[in-house]
Amino acid sequence: MGKRKILFADDEEILRNLISEFIKVGFPNYDIESFKDGASLGNRLERISGGENRDIDLVITDYKMPGINGIDLIKQYSTKIDIPIILCTGSGEGIGKQAIEYGAVSYILKPFHIANFIEEVQKALSK
Repeated sequence: MGKRKILFADDEEILRNLISEFIKVGFPNYDIESFKDGASLGNRLERISGGENRDIDLVITDYKMPGINGIDLIKQYSTKIDIPIILCTGSGEGIGKQAIEYGAVSYILKPFHIANFIEEVQKALSK
C-alpha cells in the first residue's frame, strides 16, 4: 500500500512548492498532490466523492483562486467527502469563520508561521 495523501490547492506556484516541501519534511508518511486552481481540485474531489482514491486524509485549499474559490469548494464537498478540509486565506478572520460554518475543520491566515501551519495540519490529521 502506498503513502497516504494530502491535497493542496493554491494559484501561487511558489506557495504550492513551499507547502509541498513543508509537508514532505513535517509529514514524511504523506505524499502531496498539489493543484493550481479550484477547478482542478474540484475535479479531484469529485472523483473522491464517487468512491475513487480513499487514501486521502486531508484537503488544504486557498480561498482566492481563478474559477471556483476555496469557500465554494468547502460548501460543495465538505458533506460529500469524509475528509477534513482546511482553508488558507489572506482575506481575514471573517472568511476563515465562514469556512468553518460551511464545514472546514479550521483555517490558516496568511501570512502564517510554519509552526502554526504544521500544528493545524497535525490537528486535522488526528481527527
